Parts: sequence; structure tokens; C-alpha cells
Amino acid sequence: EDEPAEAVTDYTAAIEIDASNKDAIAGRAHAYDVLGRHDLAAGDYTRLIELEPAGAEHYRKRAAALLGAGKTEAALADYAKAIEIDPKSADGFIGRAQVYVQMGDREKAIGEFGAALEVDPKSVPALMARAAAYDHWGETKLAIDGYLAALRENGMILKARQAVQRLGVETVVP
Repeated sequence: EDEPAEAVTDYTAAIEIDASNKDAIAGRAHAYDVLGRHDLAAGDYTRLIELEPAGAEHYRKRAAALLGAGKTEAALADYAKAIEIDPKSADGFIGRAQVYVQMGDREKAIGEFGAALEVDPKSVPALMARAAAYDHWGETKLAIDGYLAALRENGMILKARQAVQRLGVETVVP
């Protein structure tokens, strides 16, 4: 528990020496996220975007921090920007889908998971996130199918194995 707090202190010291130290800013943002200080993490990701405006990853990370802070509309805007910058990455679509899940918009969430899987049909993160969404909505058969699809791509995913067992599937053979 103390490690993220110590990391914030260390990264802050490095930023005081060099305000454009991208590694220190990114490290502190991550530490803030771990501590649940999503607004502060979003602030650091904003600084990274100012230093590297073309970085889709910074927009995705800020979007996740904003979502953690309950700022869904701002998170959607950042995921849209990340997708605009890097439309061949499934990550932006997955993130936007997760925002829609949190907002309770099943139709849009499913559409975004579909877009992620169009970009990368074997995306384990997309398969897992979609399965978790179905699980969240109580759609057990679709959740199991999704977790099994993720296991077929990567049989070492412990979360998927645990989920299908929790949902009543005894034997999992990827």
C-alpha cells in the first residue's frame, strides 16, 4: 500500500527537477490511479497529452482515469480521440464499450465490443471485457461463450477459467 504513495513522492521530486519528464509524469499518473486518485491521474495524463499530443495511449489512460472519477462524458470524448488517432487499436473501442457498460447502454457497448473485434478478431482483452459485460447483465450463456472464446485464444487466462467455473462449467478445454 505504501509503495504507490512513495512512488508519488519520488515522481513528484523528479517532476520538480524536470517538469517535462514524461516517464516521471506517467509513473506518477499510474501511482495516482493505483491509489484511487483518478482526478490527479487525469491531470498528469493531461500534461502528457500536452507534451505528446499525438499519443493515443495517453488519451486512453486519461479516459480510464476519468471513468474512475465518474466523468463518463469526458471519458467517452477521450476514447473517441484515441480511436481517431489510432483506429487500428482495439483498446479504444474496448474502453469506450466499458464506459457504455457503466452507463447502462447495452446496445452501444455491444457495438463497441464488435468494433474492437473487427479490428482484432483474436483480441483477448476484447473477448474478456465483452464476456464480463454479459456476465454483469446476467446473460450467462453469452458470458460463458465469451470466456471460452478468450480461453481458446489464451488458455492461461486465470480470470476466464475462474469465471466459467463460477458460472457452472466444470471442464474447460481450450
